[in-house]
Amino acid sequence: MEREKKCGRCHQLLPFSAFDRYGGQRREKGGLQSYKSICRICEAKRNKIRRHRNKYKLITEYFNGKCHRCGVDITKILLITVEFHHTDPNNWSTIYHKIRTKSYDKILEWAEKDKVIPLCKNCHMYIESSNFKLFEELILQEDIFKKNASEIDKLLNLAIGQNPEVKYLSSDNRIKIKISIKQWLRKRFIIEQMSNGVCTGCGVMNIYNNLPSFQMNHLDPSKKQNEWLNIHNLDSEKIMKVFIKEDCVWVCSNCHKIIHSTFDIYSEDLYKYFFPKTIVKIISSKINQQFLEISNRIYNFKTTNGKFDFRSPLKLEINLGDTWKKYLLRLFYLFQKIGNPFTLDEIVKYIGGSKHTYRPHLKHILQMGFLKVYRKEGLRNRWELTLTGIQEAKNLEKKLKITAKKLKNEI
Repeated sequence: MEREKKCGRCHQLLPFSAFDRYGGQRREKGGLQSYKSICRICEAKRNKIRRHRNKYKLITEYFNGKCHRCGVDITKILLITVEFHHTDPNNWSTIYHKIRTKSYDKILEWAEKDKVIPLCKNCHMYIESSNFKLFEELILQEDIFKKNASEIDKLLNLAIGQNPEVKYLSSDNRIKIKISIKQWLRKRFIIEQMSNGVCTGCGVMNIYNNLPSFQMNHLDPSKKQNEWLNIHNLDSEKIMKVFIKEDCVWVCSNCHKIIHSTFDIYSEDLYKYFFPKTIVKIISSKINQQFLEISNRIYNFKTTNGKFDFRSPLKLEINLGDTWKKYLLRLFYLFQKIGNPFTLDEIVKYIGGSKHTYRPHLKHILQMGFLKVYRKEGLRNRWELTLTGIQEAKNLEKKLKITAKKLKNEI
């Protein structure tokens, strides 16, 4: 039978395997002295409370107890959401997560040296979303989804071309930024459809005051197959079907952190270091109540209400599976402009885009017989549209009711 020992914190009689052992000479004794006085669970709880205590002291003694950006009180229920942001990227030694287990004096020294500021998780998400901030006005434009996909696409191209911080970047980087803006627009559209643009937890945060703070939350963890980063490039209708299938809702980052934490369980043990017993009871009771209210609102939210708009507002006339048609029409525009043959450099020069985005499509069109390539010693590969390719491009113009020149201008 396994020997037992009484925990000095929870006072339960537990087997030795529930306790961690000391190292060195004390371990060699093999008796009760070689095991720590409190069980592994109690030790983890004590360490967690100590980390919360150090964070509370730091934001109340060194800072003013409020989020540096939104000014909300972060000493109570939002303590669990507090993150520390480096105001100067060049003055950076480590992150709070790595130093949080140190003594309070070490943490204070780090805060002073790195010149960090406390932010609630919602505000930190906003500050870190650089592309969103550059194009926030465009992404949150009130009537943007009343436009068709082609008009939105032109609007994005115009905004990128006029933005002084990105217009001189390489075409590859501008394409990446455009993709990022479309991801933000999809996110906004889906949140508007599924929860009227409001966090299902607190009911306060909305897409207009902090779109980056919204996160995807699974009501039933057993149904979880995807995360936002896996699906944010899909059409909106496909994303919404994933949300319904996996039983997901939109919550702000603060609420997401709250419902996945056990802070309410430790709150009484934390605040007893700073307040009298009567005050601690009030604070703890209020935190437990707020946790329960947020949790109830989230887990009682129904996603299958049948009121969603399943359209894809960013989907252009040519489907993703038929992307080769778009590239064939662009090559046809180039053929009309300079004739056969043409190099990859000329494609990029006259049409736009980047080399690495064209290569796989050129290969696909080549395999279909609409394009041919020949190599001459000392020269780069040169491409030619075949007679079949030219005829197919003309057919596409009639079928799609769009000219190659018009499609070229939508890049």
